[in-house]
Amino acid sequence: MGKHRACARTRPPRANGMGGAASARIGTSGTQPRRARLETRGVTMTSAPLVSVIIPCYNAGRFVRDALDSALAQTYAAVEIVLVNDGSTEDLEPTLAPYRNHARVKIIAQTNQGLPAARNRGIRESRGEYLKFLDADDWLAPNALAGLLRFAARQRSRRTP
Repeated sequence: MGKHRACARTRPPRANGMGGAASARIGTSGTQPRRARLETRGVTMTSAPLVSVIIPCYNAGRFVRDALDSALAQTYAAVEIVLVNDGSTEDLEPTLAPYRNHARVKIIAQTNQGLPAARNRGIRESRGEYLKFLDADDWLAPNALAGLLRFAARQRSRRTP
């Protein structure tokens, strides 16, 4: 079993809502998937899968705050956000500064290598069992990740005899 499962995006930009309703396994190092500690209504659950939201960013300073805020505002709490600044030529520091010390946000800077390389870097830096790719000019509805995880659980239960 791989480390990550990916959530494919099937909706157009700015209507990202649930971000698609597909889940697939990505074969990686064979390590056990990480689980996050989640508190829901006073009950602590340690089996909630961690979801990594990967945001590649290149010159999207006027949009990236909406993407970050929507990822942080998820009703599902076991979320980490990995933003990869892919060598933006505009100064993103004023926009990203408020997020630098946030416990659930990791900001990575690299020289410009293109969208696929930025996504791959985000995958390498992520810890989640599930991955959600979010473009810097998109946003997520507050219940998007919860909906994707419900869908994934239904699909998994259909395959289990």
